[in-house]
Amino acid sequence: MRHSALLVRENRLLVFWTQVGDIPERILLSTVDLTDDWMSWEATDAVEVLRPEKSWEGADAT
Repeated sequence: MRHSALLVRENRLLVFWTQVGDIPERILLSTVDLTDDWMSWEATDAVEVLRPEKSWEGADAT
């Protein structure tokens, strides 16, 4: 994980994050259901939320 941001919506934690080494860098999202015992919390697999589309945003980075 390189960067992260957290947002709580009702009983769900949304974790927005970027992965070290991803080229181009993209924003991923994992969620955690907060209704169960905190010892059993697990994040979902990542879903891509945003990636650069234009070359000036880094879309052509290698």
